This record gives sequence, C-alpha cells and structure tokens, in this order.
Amino acid sequence: MYNNLKDGPESVMITPKPGNDTITIKDGKPLGPYNCSAHCNPPCTLQWKYKHPSGDFVNDTSYDISSLPLPMLNADRTRMTLIRCVAINRVGSANKDIKLKILYFEDPRVYINEKLQYSSTINEGTPLNVTCLLGGNPTPEVILRKLTANKIIGEGHFNYTWIKDAKCSDTSNYSCEGKSSEFESRIQSFHINVTCRFMSSLQVSIV
Repeated sequence: MYNNLKDGPESVMITPKPGNDTITIKDGKPLGPYNCSAHCNPPCTLQWKYKHPSGDFVNDTSYDISSLPLPMLNADRTRMTLIRCVAINRVGSANKDIKLKILYFEDPRVYINEKLQYSSTINEGTPLNVTCLLGGNPTPEVILRKLTANKIIGEGHFNYTWIKDAKCSDTSNYSCEGKSSEFESRIQSFHINVTCRFMSSLQVSIV
C-alpha cells in the first residue's frame, strides 16, 4: 500500500524470472513467453526494448499499462544483446533486464591463398596458404583434413591455417570441419589441384 502519491516505479518484475537474469538460447529461437509488471504510484506505463550490439536501445513495443507481455520475438545475435522492460510515470523510471547468451554456429569457410573459394589450381613450388574458418558460440573446434587416406592436417579453435610450398602430392580433395558442443558438425569440402613442373615442361615440348 502506497501512502506517498509521488512514489516512482518500484520492483519492476519479469516473470518467469530467468536464473541470474540471463537466458541461454540458440540464434533464431523464440524468446519467452515473459511478462513485465511494476509497482508504481501514480500508475506506470511499461515498454519492452532490446539492446543492439552497437549499444543503442531499440523500442520493441509502444507503452502500455499495468502488465505487458513480451511480443513474439526471436533471438538474433546481430540485433540484440539483452532485452529490457522499462516502467515510467511522472515521478521517474526504472527497468529490469534479461541478458542474452545467444548460441550460434556458422558454416565453415575456406580461404585458399587469401581468396574465399572451394577449388583452386596452383603451380608446384608456389606458396599454398589454406585457412579453415568458422565462428560460433561456444567456441567451435576446427579440423582441416586431407580426404585421401583420411589424414588430419591440423586442428584449432575458430580457425586453422596451413602454410607450405605446393607439391604435386598436395593435389587432393579436402574438408574443413567444424565441431560444437551445442550443434551438429558442419563440413565444407574443397579441392586443390597442383600443376606439376614436369607436366608443364612436357606440355611446352609438345607444343
């Protein structure tokens, strides 16, 4: 019971209450349902917002009174880092946040000599630089594999880079594989063809 007619918003509440005011959710999955309410005198209006990775807050609803459910909203790591309920009256304002831990797992990308490509022909003896790269939360494991004899070339987190001078024996199909504790593995295959010196000399002689 409020006796003071000029009490600002108090006890902004989000129900159900997330543990540690944080939710873990996969990218693209729906948030909620959550409801926001507040004790206020005079009465408050309520509004849901979300915080953009840039730091700006974006209004997701117009103001409403008493109790306000979170509208249909999907987790999007490119758009939001937390959601906030704001209670405001003519005396002041208060808010309550839910922090978002958004899980995601990107498709593997392959850079051959610094170009994003999945097939490349290079000459024997020239530099060969292959990077297997993918992003994710939690941190994914990356495996670069030569499919001939199923040979693992190297492993890393987020990325692995293989640098060498190209040899004829490097001609093969390869795979860039990403593994995550929260998602199924993802694989991107690619091909490297190395033009051997003796073949180039032979072609010149024939011509």
